[in-house]
Amino acid sequence: MNLFAALDAEWAALATTAQAAQHVAGWCVREPALAGSTPMELVVAVVADRRWGRADPRLTALVRLAADDLAARAVLQCVLPGLRAEPMYCRRHHWSLADPADDLADVTAELVGAAWEAIRARAGTTLADPENTLVRAATEKLRTRRRAEARTRARTVPLVGMAVAGQVDVDDARSAAERVMVTLVDAVRAETVTARQADLLYNVRVARISGREAGRRYGMTPGQVFHALSVAETALQRASA
Repeated sequence: MNLFAALDAEWAALATTAQAAQHVAGWCVREPALAGSTPMELVVAVVADRRWGRADPRLTALVRLAADDLAARAVLQCVLPGLRAEPMYCRRHHWSLADPADDLADVTAELVGAAWEAIRARAGTTLADPENTLVRAATEKLRTRRRAEARTRARTVPLVGMAVAGQVDVDDARSAAERVMVTLVDAVRAETVTARQADLLYNVRVARISGREAGRRYGMTPGQVFHALSVAETALQRASA
């Protein structure tokens, strides 16, 4: 099952729970455009009515509510149709986005992860063209990240062992990769992230192992890798705020 199919199945399960119905009842108080629909009906309607380049008031309202995890997940589900063509486009036209050694699953997982980050970053805002804005933001984030990774080409570091042993000193941090490592080790010591999360962050974001390799190394699917990265990065952002 590919990531998009897995997300469709996940949403079908999430959207039909009693808890989801309670969330929507609360949303309707704040956003009248969402009234009269279950979570599943709401997303189906947005996708059915989608026209690239226009604001759907329901999707615009969901973005404003995206500090709520379920609302953010509903936004992601709404923009999946716009995301589906992007990984292949990246592979065909922008090799700076994806190393030729990467497979489509790796690019897809990173793109969906970038879309999730874009959605959470825009929570509370009103977007003139939500789908286009979020899909383009995800693609640009992936482009920027991959270009930075290509410049770094850092070695893989056994971060878990170093974090546990306390072997890293700030004064020894000379390269950008080493500074990231020091930041992550400090976050482990402060219990902001776990050693496993820090290890995953370093090796995927800095040492540039592929999503598929990360999945093999950590016993995860590509979708689980992107979700774990998003959770860890969100924890770091909140700790530094």
